[in-house]
Amino acid sequence: MTETKKLKSVKIIDTIAQHFYEVNYGDNWTDASVKDILHGITYEQAIKKTGSANTIALLLFHMDFYNMVVYNRIVGTTKHFEHEESLKEPNISSEADWQQLQQQYFNNVNKIHKAILEFDESRLFEQTTKNTPYKNLHGLVEHIHYHLGQISLLKKLTTE
Repeated sequence: MTETKKLKSVKIIDTIAQHFYEVNYGDNWTDASVKDILHGITYEQAIKKTGSANTIALLLFHMDFYNMVVYNRIVGTTKHFEHEESLKEPNISSEADWQQLQQQYFNNVNKIHKAILEFDESRLFEQTTKNTPYKNLHGLVEHIHYHLGQISLLKKLTTE
């Protein structure tokens, strides 16, 4: 007879927070993270046009923008955001500017991670204007994964 292990009950919100953290810092099932992909990218690479409308810097700015949109939703801030605002090329003209953009991104990741952990799980499936917080938080992770693929390709194109 095989012994069955009983799994501990896991809070959904903790799992969502873990997925968000891991897509940014690593150790997720895709083995790709923002931190790992950005490692070694210079500011010249970050702003280099490769035939795509996007640059690495623009994609990082765009991801940060939408991360903060979802953050504002889960903490209850009602502010209207225009999609076009997320597509403004950031002003990067030095390595310091590029490092500052990355630092801002990860500072916001830490802020969002904390807010997710503090979110009242009983509210995850409340209908908001368009979605539930559950769908917004999962969409946040999906959005990051999507743009990680783009950044990875652009990184290869800018190092050749």
